[in-house]
Amino acid sequence: MKLETTIDVTYNVKGTIKKQETGKLVLRITNTSWMDDFDKVGVNYKYLRPDETLVSTGSFTATNGDINAIYDAIKGSIPEGLNQTEHTKYKFYLAAQIEMSTSLEIQVSEITLDPESQQ
Repeated sequence: MKLETTIDVTYNVKGTIKKQETGKLVLRITNTSWMDDFDKVGVNYKYLRPDETLVSTGSFTATNGDINAIYDAIKGSIPEGLNQTEHTKYKFYLAAQIEMSTSLEIQVSEITLDPESQQ
């Protein structure tokens, strides 16, 4: 799975002093971990150029309540027939889509979710 902006955005490049680039940006979740007796999840991700070269890394946390509120709002966006693992992964990506929207100051609708991407 991956998220990708549908518009060009300006972003900082990790490892450089205030270097910015403009273009489409991809987010891939690298790992997740449950915390606080499964009441909160930590999500680590990386931002990539569309050619998969690394731009930067980041993380966010969300409570179970946050994830469930997002799920209730967009549950129609989650495909039917997913197993529990894929269903949970899909919810994490939808939470990451909101995080990406906020951090890049763009609309959620300007970010696509590609569930078929396997990298």
